[in-house]
Amino acid sequence: MAVKMLGNQRQVLFRNKHPQSLTQFLVNGVLELISEKKLSVGDRLPPIKAMAEQFDVATPTMREAVQHLAVLGVAEIRHGSGTYLKSVSVPAVVANLGLSADPKSMIDILDARLMLEPGLAERAAERITPELSEKMEAAVKAATASIGEDPALHEANMDFHCLVAEAAGNRILSETVRSYTQIYSAEQMSVLKLHGIEDRVQDQQEHLEICSAIISGHPDEARSLMKKHLERVITQTRRQLEKRGIAP
Repeated sequence: MAVKMLGNQRQVLFRNKHPQSLTQFLVNGVLELISEKKLSVGDRLPPIKAMAEQFDVATPTMREAVQHLAVLGVAEIRHGSGTYLKSVSVPAVVANLGLSADPKSMIDILDARLMLEPGLAERAAERITPELSEKMEAAVKAATASIGEDPALHEANMDFHCLVAEAAGNRILSETVRSYTQIYSAEQMSVLKLHGIEDRVQDQQEHLEICSAIISGHPDEARSLMKKHLERVITQTRRQLEKRGIAP
C-alpha cells in the first residue's frame, strides 16, 4: 500500500519523476486507505497531521490532497471537528490534478458560470430552505476564515456556489454546477491565485451580499448581485492575465 511504502528516498524519487502529480498520488493513497479500513459514509478520517506523517509529506501538502477529496465530493471537512467520509464513490470524470490550467479555459468556465448562475441565484431566493440557508452562511464564514489558505478558500468558495445551485431546486442544474466545479478545479484554483488579498476580501463581501439576498427572499437582487460578482471576477482575471503577457 502507498501509505506503508512511501519513505523519504521513495518520496524524493517520486517528486523527481512526477513533480506535478504528488497531490493526485496522495488522493489515490487516501482512497486506498478508506478502502482498506472499510470506512463508511459518516466515518471520520485520520487527522491530516497523522496522514501526513504516514505518507511522509508536509502537513500543508496533505491538507491540499484532502481539499481535493472534498472537491470531488468524497470527503467533508468540518472546521474544528475533522474530515469525514461523504461518499464511497468517486466521480467517473474528475479534474486532472497534475495539469496546469489553460488561460482560455479559465475565462470560458467563468463565462459559462455567468450565463448560468445569476438565474440560479434568482431561483434560489424564491425556494431557499432554512437548512440550506444555514449551510450557505457556513460556507461564506468558512471562506472568510480561510483567506490566505488557498485550498481551503477554494473549497469553501465552490461549496457556496454549489449550495446556491442546490437551493434553486433543479437537480440537473445543481449537478451541472457541481460537475464543472470539479472538472475545472485547476482553472478555478488558478483564477483564485491571480487575485490579491483585496480581491479575495471583496469576493467574500460579495458572497455575503448574495447570500443575504437569497436568504431574505429577494430574487431580483440575488440575480443582479451574482451577475455583478462574476462579471467583476472575469474582468479582474483578464486584467491579471494581460499583466503577465498571457492572452486567454
